[in-house]
Amino acid sequence: MALVTLSDIYDPLTFDQAVQERSDETNAFVQSGAMVRSAILENQMSVGGSLGELPFYTDLTQEEPNFSGTDTTAPSIGTIADAKMTYRNAFMNMAWGTYDLAREIALADPLDAIVNRVANYWTTVYNRRLINTFRGVLADNVANDSSSLLTLVDETNGVDQSGVVESLNADTILRAEQKVFGDRAGAVTAIVMHSIGFLALKQADLIDYLRDSDAPAEYPTYLGKRVIVDDGLTATAGTNQNIYTAILFAPGAALFGEGMPPVPSAVERSEAAGEGG
Repeated sequence: MALVTLSDIYDPLTFDQAVQERSDETNAFVQSGAMVRSAILENQMSVGGSLGELPFYTDLTQEEPNFSGTDTTAPSIGTIADAKMTYRNAFMNMAWGTYDLAREIALADPLDAIVNRVANYWTTVYNRRLINTFRGVLADNVANDSSSLLTLVDETNGVDQSGVVESLNADTILRAEQKVFGDRAGAVTAIVMHSIGFLALKQADLIDYLRDSDAPAEYPTYLGKRVIVDDGLTATAGTNQNIYTAILFAPGAALFGEGMPPVPSAVERSEAAGEGG
């Protein structure tokens, strides 16, 4: 008689690949183009360490070109500056467990349930870390760079929570685009906001829904930008009401990469657990 083993249920290569693909499919930041997978970062994962640097060249300065003539004057020479970005490696792991008894009671395989939810779990982790990273960037900008990335709205007229999103409108978004991006404002592809702000826009019938040609599900848009709803953008106390932050993203605003540990995933069975059950 043939034996059924864990390997018959769990194939690590298939599992890891499925989780990877599903994570990208369900990640709204990836789908919007705001967060882009970087092959350079993924190669750097093998270097080790928790911090690293990525050197790059800045754009050419917009200097007037040389005008040709008949004398022997040498042309002025433009330069290109170099700079560097700092990245941080996050070494994370998670484990899930279940008992045979749970399978008997539920009449379903708990391992299947775990597999179907792992990708969404890691997508939520990545999105939360990304939002908190940009909140840190914004806090640093307010403290050290005269709030050049921040557009404030007048919140003094509200009297309670029901009016908390009165100023979240097209004018606010367009002014923020112009302030930060200037003549490149059209490059903005996504906006992330709290669900309260999203609800107000829906109630005002300002949300449109689109579908990619290769995706079965629709996604919300506002002013032509993909809307990402995340309650990780928590409120701060204002004069008369809570103040929420919405963040605009241009393509490639964030780069990320994933390393390949020697054992990406594994299953372990403890026969004595659950009092032998």
